[in-house]
Amino acid sequence: MMLPLKYFTFTFRFLRMVLLTYSFLLITLRSITHYTLHINSMSQYSFNIKQIFTLRGYATILLVVMLTQFVAWEGYGVSDVKVALMALSPVMLIVAVPYFTRAVLWGSVYMAAVLLAAYSQEYVRFSTIGYLGMFLLTFMVFYNLVYVKEVFSLLYFIRFLRTMISSFAICLILQQLFVLIGVHNLPIINLANQPFLAIDKLPTLNIEPSHAARVLGFLYLAYLECCQIVEEQPLSLKRIFEPRHRWITIGFLYTMTTMGSGTAFIVLMVLSLYFIRAKYLWYVIPIFLAIYFILPTLGIKQFDRATATINATLTGNPEEVKNADGSAASRVVPILNTLLYLDLSKKETWFGYGTRQESGVKRTKNEALIATIGNIGQYGLISFVVLQIMVFSCIIKQSLSLSTLLYGCVLGFSLINFAYAWGCAILMLTLSYFKTQKNYRANNHPT
Repeated sequence: MMLPLKYFTFTFRFLRMVLLTYSFLLITLRSITHYTLHINSMSQYSFNIKQIFTLRGYATILLVVMLTQFVAWEGYGVSDVKVALMALSPVMLIVAVPYFTRAVLWGSVYMAAVLLAAYSQEYVRFSTIGYLGMFLLTFMVFYNLVYVKEVFSLLYFIRFLRTMISSFAICLILQQLFVLIGVHNLPIINLANQPFLAIDKLPTLNIEPSHAARVLGFLYLAYLECCQIVEEQPLSLKRIFEPRHRWITIGFLYTMTTMGSGTAFIVLMVLSLYFIRAKYLWYVIPIFLAIYFILPTLGIKQFDRATATINATLTGNPEEVKNADGSAASRVVPILNTLLYLDLSKKETWFGYGTRQESGVKRTKNEALIATIGNIGQYGLISFVVLQIMVFSCIIKQSLSLSTLLYGCVLGFSLINFAYAWGCAILMLTLSYFKTQKNYRANNHPT
């Protein structure tokens, strides 16, 4: 089969970056292994240069890079920064965390299922599969760092979450101020003349508002549940506005309601379930109904989009959802198609269509109307099932949880080749680790 020239160009650039990254890493590892820096006549200042490159530091940088994206430096598509960082994962897996854990097991099984589906087709985009492989290797490394090396303490992770939520909020406020005075190009705060820029639609620390909304949703959920572990009781609506949580909560709510994302309101609806207790249902339900019917009259554009999407979804018609909100349709329609219209009698349903795409064939607008969740269209239902096993055995240990609901509502039960999705996954992985540790202590040290 003939492959287009642009394929070879992309592959060459990709391999060049990987080789350069590996060369740099090997040189660095050699230096770290064989040399120790000493200050003459000042023994109290003697230290091993390895201390500079800690596993905790690497894991933290990995989280930050996966959860954010500066358009001016990384672009809208595949980020060279992220590729370079993920290219270190195979070496890290061999040198730093060479452990055969469940993440390594299920990640490998999922990759095998994807390869089986892809190679059963006539056209294979190796760059797409290779990119997925890099995400999976990074996931394996991060799992081993958290579960085996225990690089994060609970208090450190809470500080990380507070810093990330604050950073998103501060960046948004700065963007609003500069856009207000007519400045649309300031890369340091992620303004790069994006076509959608407006005072009520800003990307904060990601490509676009909807991506930032998803990331913030997972960040704040992790914050709530980690604080719940520390304080040994769920946080109430009153307590999240107490001094130690107040500014994080205000920053989160301000960012979600003013950055211009309909997805943000869906995230807020999901997170609001955290505060519902059985004894409060008798007055919480009327409040929700009042909000649902009153807010549309206030002319909040993003909320109108969210409610329109929900109403269209209830019809079960993909075309209605697409007409209500084209952006939301890319996430909602695949769920509808999978639940209502998946044909189990077709071979392609089980093995997918692979990554085939002939040269010169353009994608049509109507392709969104037949899309399915979890890359079933590309890799089939078998690989989708394997992915869910991996997610619920390694990332979200409690299937009946808000993490699962958020995973379904804003990620569509899939981990596609977007860094923010895998960033949210390793964030939930870390949260599950601390929840597991809490249950272990409770079972072995009863009070």
